Amino acid sequence: MMFKFRKQWHRKSISSVIVCCNKGIGDVVLTLHLAPLLKHYCPGIKVFFLVNSHISALIEKYNHIDGAILWDEDTTYENLIRSIKRTKADAWIMTHLIDKKRDKILLKAAKKAEIPLRIGMMNRFFFWRTCNYLVYLSRSKNGLHEAQSNEMLLRPFGHWKINSINQIRELIHFTPKSSLLPNFIEELFKDNTKVNIILHPGSNGNGKEWPIYLMRRMLLLLKEKKVPVRILLTGSEEEYHLKGSELEVESLETVNLMGQLTLDKLITLIYRCDGLIASGTGPLHLAAALGIKTLGLFPATPFIGIKRWLPLGKKVDVLEPEGCKPDGYFNCFCKNECDCMSGIFPETVAEWIEELVAEKLINLESRALAQFHL
Repeated sequence: MMFKFRKQWHRKSISSVIVCCNKGIGDVVLTLHLAPLLKHYCPGIKVFFLVNSHISALIEKYNHIDGAILWDEDTTYENLIRSIKRTKADAWIMTHLIDKKRDKILLKAAKKAEIPLRIGMMNRFFFWRTCNYLVYLSRSKNGLHEAQSNEMLLRPFGHWKINSINQIRELIHFTPKSSLLPNFIEELFKDNTKVNIILHPGSNGNGKEWPIYLMRRMLLLLKEKKVPVRILLTGSEEEYHLKGSELEVESLETVNLMGQLTLDKLITLIYRCDGLIASGTGPLHLAAALGIKTLGLFPATPFIGIKRWLPLGKKVDVLEPEGCKPDGYFNCFCKNECDCMSGIFPETVAEWIEELVAEKLINLESRALAQFHL
């Protein structure tokens, strides 16, 4: 059967591609650049992304993607096939593994829709029965960034040289179409005396989080130093009940937006703010792609660490815990009782915020002087 995996595909015959990335925000952000790359190899091609319905706002704001196919667990198999057929796709790229049950549904639907070229990963047995071009891809062993690993699935299109991080950074960057925020948030942006910084405390269970008590200590340091900053808390409503209430510091302006924003509004908010602080989660990768100042807080563990998940933006800084070293790929020396994220000190994060605030205020003063002289 190996001959079918070595079949040469004529790029000129492909007019439409579906990129299946039915995962979280961060995974989708680090897959966006496949669209301009596909259009480079196949001029005139249409690129569709198959994503969860709550991700559709991101797809709509990225200019290189022609449309979204929405699939949630309550979507019927028949409707999924109809949506796939509607795109008249000639190729299907399965970029990520979700879970075995959902992966099988998606792959069977692609085959049932009679898509001629179906690209998947060689190291999963059920891909062999549904895909006809298999690529060996081991994200845990290849030492590549997640975005670089995604590029390996473009080999059938002639893409053999993986782009550098700097090249991918340029491809992922985008400017969203403007979208109005709720009135009370719009009023906040009219006040230029404070710098707006988003603090996203949770990760929805997708990574190691910076302890809440250290976040609170960092906020208290900002209060003591009277730093002119406004902290906007984002995340889910559930995360607010677990963490958010502890981060509302008296005499420091903290605005609770947790559970109040759709992804469309969140993207607009991030783009209009001056900075964002988060662990390795979706909003962190969004902020980097949107080009704002971004501080990522990462563990030393390679599986969810900087080398694989570095946010791709021109204004990105990252911090790792001091005194914690990886033990293999999935663990650090602390094992299951890991408290290594406490090795990221609140003083260091507060200093980053102070530098951002100083830079922002200098820019505002320079603009004011320039207008005065005019």
